[in-house]
Amino acid sequence: MEREDRGFGREVFTAMQQLYDAGSYRKTADAGWQQLRMHPGDAKLLHLLGLAEHRLGNHAAGVVLLRRAIRAEPSAAAYWNDLGNVYCAGGDLVEGEEAYATAARLNPACAEAWNNLGVMAGDREDYEAARTFYERALELRPNYADALYNLGIALAGIGRFQKALHRYEQAMALRPEHQSTRFNIALTRLLLGDFTGGWKEWEARWHSPQLASSLRQFEQPAWKGGRLAGKRILLHAEQGLGDTLQFVRYVPKVAELGASIVLEVQKPLVSLFRAQIPLVGPGTQVVGRGEELPRFDLHCSLMSLPGIFQTVPATVPHPEGYLAVAPEASLQGKRGLNIGFVWAGSPTHKRDRHRSMPLGAFRPLLDVPGITWTGLQKGSAAAGLMREPEFARMENLGEGFQNYEETAKAIAALDLVISVDTSVAHLAGAMGKPVWVLLDHHPDWRWMLKRKDSPWYRSARLFRQPSPGDWDGVVRMLVSALDARQGRWPPAVPAGMTAQVEPVRETDCSSAAT
Repeated sequence: MEREDRGFGREVFTAMQQLYDAGSYRKTADAGWQQLRMHPGDAKLLHLLGLAEHRLGNHAAGVVLLRRAIRAEPSAAAYWNDLGNVYCAGGDLVEGEEAYATAARLNPACAEAWNNLGVMAGDREDYEAARTFYERALELRPNYADALYNLGIALAGIGRFQKALHRYEQAMALRPEHQSTRFNIALTRLLLGDFTGGWKEWEARWHSPQLASSLRQFEQPAWKGGRLAGKRILLHAEQGLGDTLQFVRYVPKVAELGASIVLEVQKPLVSLFRAQIPLVGPGTQVVGRGEELPRFDLHCSLMSLPGIFQTVPATVPHPEGYLAVAPEASLQGKRGLNIGFVWAGSPTHKRDRHRSMPLGAFRPLLDVPGITWTGLQKGSAAAGLMREPEFARMENLGEGFQNYEETAKAIAALDLVISVDTSVAHLAGAMGKPVWVLLDHHPDWRWMLKRKDSPWYRSARLFRQPSPGDWDGVVRMLVSALDARQGRWPPAVPAGMTAQVEPVRETDCSSAAT
């Protein structure tokens, strides 16, 4: 189409494009608005100005400008694709997806539009559809790094982890500086049991969008291995409470290198760890996050220690347990099997709707004879007990816990803990208490694939969903396992449930973080 406004010259547009490409979005927008007064119908100008406003966070203005560009050149697929990006950035996913689909229809060779349609499907967790879109984009552009990386995520979402790893590695070969790709390679290798390969890329997490905000800034240098004689090192928590409980096991190995230690952890863990002299050592200072730190020479995240010590499944330190806690006397002496359980994690966790189970799914376990159930549930999920009459006779201690020392004392008095993937599962495993961990179909990397045991916790037994969302299948396994533990066989299956003498054979059922 011939431009209506002939006065808008190539040189002016080229200068604006250079400003935009250099990241000078404010200068691009200022120049664009000045030119737009003289050339209000120029599609290229409207398009570039719309992108600049979008980059400045003015997504609504970006939409208006891009729609004006499209009115001037309605068949420009690139404009429609960019309009989709701006809609999505502003939170209008429906309009965004429609814009991507229009771009793909106008130009079926537009690889970016197919890739973006894949992202939309992946956000809905329709990974098969996402896979189809990404593969279409790669047919058009085989070396499209974004589509290769995104295809890896989709393949992980359907349990094809070896293929996902292959796509991540292809993407990294094209774009080695992309830290999210490196991080997903680490997660996938760890999930597949390749600890050596996983730790190699593990530090990329600090530069990925998922965890970049967790990076701590200190004047002192980071410790990456080597002797520590005469040095004081700060070992600090990084992510969740469960992560801290899992990786505090490395404190003695650091101390063996000659260091004195400052251990900074989340405040709910402080009293628990201060009581663990055999683990942390008599000279270790345990401080809560946010408190003033004593002097130190070096620092290291607890979650970096497995890589520094080149841990493989056979060399995980203290899998038998490393926290010693005296039991709460008031909980001892109960008849039958005394089991504590947790059915939900923190609702703010990005995968909570997958890893937490509805309380109602747990109901058949109440009919298994010979068991006293004790709730260890904290947070908003605990209120569910009041809405479920069948659970009225069960005591929930979790609501009264003020810190993890109190939780640990309760666990020490129990015979068994049954928990979804939360900090309580890690706490029980760290204490060497028998713990049955209930895992969704795509659990975290640390539980790996197919295994019913864990190299991290010798006392743990893993129960995996046979298919996505199938908590009923997990409960059937638990009923059989509880009956077997109490010497009843075949199991006394509660009414309304189908007997399952043999556990369902799992398929690949875990996924890397996206």
